[in-house]
Amino acid sequence: MRDDPDDPWKPDPTQPIVMLIGTVDSEGVTSALRSSGRQYKVKRLESNPENWDTISQFFDDFRVRAALVKLSRQSYAHLADARYLAARGRLFAKLREVSHAVFVFQENLEGVGPDDMDWTPERDWYKNEWGRRRREVNDTLVAAGLNVIPFRFSSEVTVLAAAFLSDAEEGLLFRVYVPSRQMWADQTDKLLQLFRDYLSRVGHKSVRLDQHRTERGVVYELFKSPDAPPTESNLSLSTEFAHFSQLLELTVANPSEAEAYLKSRNVDPREIAALLARYGKEARRLQVDLRHERETKLLAIRHRLQSELADALPSDTEWQFIEDLTNSAVPVPSGIGSIVAPGGQPLQLTATTGGSIVFNVRPQIVEAVNSVVAQELRGDANVSPNEAKLLDLIDRLAGDRRAELASAAREVADQGVRRSARLVAMQKLKSFLFALARKAPDVGADLLVAYLEKKSGLS
Repeated sequence: MRDDPDDPWKPDPTQPIVMLIGTVDSEGVTSALRSSGRQYKVKRLESNPENWDTISQFFDDFRVRAALVKLSRQSYAHLADARYLAARGRLFAKLREVSHAVFVFQENLEGVGPDDMDWTPERDWYKNEWGRRRREVNDTLVAAGLNVIPFRFSSEVTVLAAAFLSDAEEGLLFRVYVPSRQMWADQTDKLLQLFRDYLSRVGHKSVRLDQHRTERGVVYELFKSPDAPPTESNLSLSTEFAHFSQLLELTVANPSEAEAYLKSRNVDPREIAALLARYGKEARRLQVDLRHERETKLLAIRHRLQSELADALPSDTEWQFIEDLTNSAVPVPSGIGSIVAPGGQPLQLTATTGGSIVFNVRPQIVEAVNSVVAQELRGDANVSPNEAKLLDLIDRLAGDRRAELASAAREVADQGVRRSARLVAMQKLKSFLFALARKAPDVGADLLVAYLEKKSGLS
């Protein structure tokens, strides 16, 4: 199974295969694959561009279930070499098509490292040319949209790779952490249960929803069946959830159209009436619960503000400004499904109302209001300053990954989450911080990385 031209072993094209690319084929990783009975192929990156193209060809010739990549210093140099650009582009494109993880030594992402470059003797070259190439490769990895995972010790790679392969083996579709005090946490739980039922009974998908509850929150994981037919390999959660949300709305507003939709999805006619009754009942209950939860949060926010700002804002007029600001800041669900969206953004709160409110109140008062509102909405009343800063950076700068990374930040902080899961979450956040630091060196990424490692027991 190794990258040996004299090796007579050939993969079975009818079975899925795991690609181990670079120097990721440790005994721990290969043992995990052998114990699961999965075939794998090892390919090296410390080779010429032609060999890189044979790696890409494997993705066309075989059904690749997952790919693990570990970049050495030499493969870093190859990635920045003009002779490898075309092969690099083809390989990156293939990786994006499957579940993958690219393991990179943390010091390479940080831009620092030891000067024991035994594969190049020129110290000046190391200081200048190697630094330039390293920055170029890091920028390329981010631009390519690859799942880059930093590591400090080889033992970490084994743990992370095993966790990744376990998720791939079980068919993990999405994972999200919901704080127990977050607004609409109970309704999110109910909605995800209904979505699993929808995927099974309406979408005809073999899925399961697992929950891991701690004192601080719940981890939800949605899996597709490992035995699911190939037609389900490209299950789009975002599309299915959009259809599910629309169906819930229709069961209340237009039951006949909801019935027509179920018929169009080839639902057993004997089940349609029961499904419409159940989904309609749950949708109406959710609509009421969402409104009540918002009112409860508004009341909690007002009480906290009255307690914290009683001496700072004695004027009734100023209090009215605060009331208006609070009401505008607390989101109104634009629909039943707007509180959770599996896929690109697993927890995306949206608002149908808003607009700017202009008033003459001291900036520190506005900051206090914003802080209280954010804490109550996210269930963050007792978070540490570092966790709050990390969540703020994610909220402002993570873009489409905002929900995924916010979920990871909560997992790292929750000691009740299993250690391997917290380690995976930490590496996601570190990758985000390293990329952010290259664009904005003053964000304090190094301090937040130290905080993450301490929370995960690595420092």
